Amino acid sequence: MIRRPSFKTVLLSCTACVTLAAGSARADLIPSDLIISASTFVPNTGEAAGLTAGQPITVDGTPEPASPPGGPTAIAVATDANLGVFTNSSADSNFGITAPLTLLSVNPTTGTVDQSLTLPTSQIVTSFSSKSEGSLSLSQDGHSLNIVGYHVTTDAYTPSPVGALDVSNASTTAFVDTGLAAGNSARTDNRTVATIGYNGTTTTTDLNAYSGNNGRAVQQYNGIFYTVGNANLGNTGVEELVPGTPAGSTPNSAQVGQFNTTQVGNKADKVIKDNNFRGETIYNNTLYVTKGSGSNGIDTVYQVGAAGALANGANLPTGPGTPITVLPGFPTAPAKTTADYTPFGLFFANPTTLYVSDEGTGDAADNGVGSHAGLEKWSLINGTWKLDYTLQAGLIGTAQSYNAPGFDGTVTEGGLRDIYGQVNADGTVTIYGITATTDNIPNMDNGADPNEVVDITDTIGATTLPTSESFNVLEGPILGTVYRGVSDAPIPEPASIGILMSAMAGIRLLRRRRAA
Repeated sequence: MIRRPSFKTVLLSCTACVTLAAGSARADLIPSDLIISASTFVPNTGEAAGLTAGQPITVDGTPEPASPPGGPTAIAVATDANLGVFTNSSADSNFGITAPLTLLSVNPTTGTVDQSLTLPTSQIVTSFSSKSEGSLSLSQDGHSLNIVGYHVTTDAYTPSPVGALDVSNASTTAFVDTGLAAGNSARTDNRTVATIGYNGTTTTTDLNAYSGNNGRAVQQYNGIFYTVGNANLGNTGVEELVPGTPAGSTPNSAQVGQFNTTQVGNKADKVIKDNNFRGETIYNNTLYVTKGSGSNGIDTVYQVGAAGALANGANLPTGPGTPITVLPGFPTAPAKTTADYTPFGLFFANPTTLYVSDEGTGDAADNGVGSHAGLEKWSLINGTWKLDYTLQAGLIGTAQSYNAPGFDGTVTEGGLRDIYGQVNADGTVTIYGITATTDNIPNMDNGADPNEVVDITDTIGATTLPTSESFNVLEGPILGTVYRGVSDAPIPEPASIGILMSAMAGIRLLRRRRAA
């Protein structure tokens, strides 16, 4: 069954979505709902409004090189009037435009958006077309959500946090590349970790790691943020950050471990890219991360530290001494020699059953039988993980056509990115996922493609591919909107339960009035 709820007005009017001030008591995130992170493109805003076709792409007052370092100036091919602006990636490989982050509180059965919350753009924004950003995670105590984005520095060239150019390859305050030698843009903007309570209260901690690239995901555990991301300069991989630590001109986080391809017998590669992680989860007090992009290192699933290292309130030691190892049975071939696996999200249904979302490479091979794009199911047998099957029905190869200014073509679903799972009482698990896409629009950055939120229910004990299981569409697609993360909703602190119940009663009354 395909579910396509009518909720377009919620996202298309994102500038009118609720942004709560600290201390607000309104229950914007419903505890029984799913929470989905989304972003909607805002044209003709901020720095991007100055883009002129045929003129240099200027980032924070400096012409952007087309091919750093030392390349010619990037010349814009499109203005900021519509999604066609993202064809500028053909001139500037780092091209991006910031946009607000919105959290949608969604009924997981009907797809109805119960509430929407736009995070304060003065605290956090996202790079709209950056596919690996916006992952959501629930804090250890279940009372808040966490997400990574950017704290944009405004000035005469960048009047607004929304519409800022090339923020995803900006330097940070601890690792400033003034000569653009490493491919960084002329900007200096720290990454930031936001913590959002059930009532929308948002606090942020700036992070000055991942200079020249992006922070991607975060887990909060034992009072510490564990983040993953990539960098051209500065810290990369897994970072440990104490909430509330100020970001200045020295690193305010510390790297946890460092993987090297030589650990599994491969030829040495670029270590900073070997640790180009993007997905993560914590299960049974153990941290796991994934790598699924880039031509360096190994695209696979990793364990960080010893099994159970986070038990009893412990934290992972910082520095290279913490081991990062490939899970036994997962791929160990170099990424540059194979494109078979592109893992992204992780969900453990139990200690011996692991679901891994695979984004797919976007090539024709990923649309055929035997590819790994979609939802992989792995079982632990005698200490080694074995791939049972990959769920693809109703997902891989499904397409939708568009005919809009700047976006005229077909978008095809090619895999999954962030995922979240719920184990059911009947021995099944329902996995919710964010789709990955490709398109046939010349020079379009497919990170700007409208994508979907999907779900599928799988029998945990099955080891052969079921023929009856297929992905359903829960949300989308909507032109100009991208989905990035999915999580369970936070629950209120005990003292807030009375406030929550009153708010939910008000929502039920409003629904009855609408139905009358």
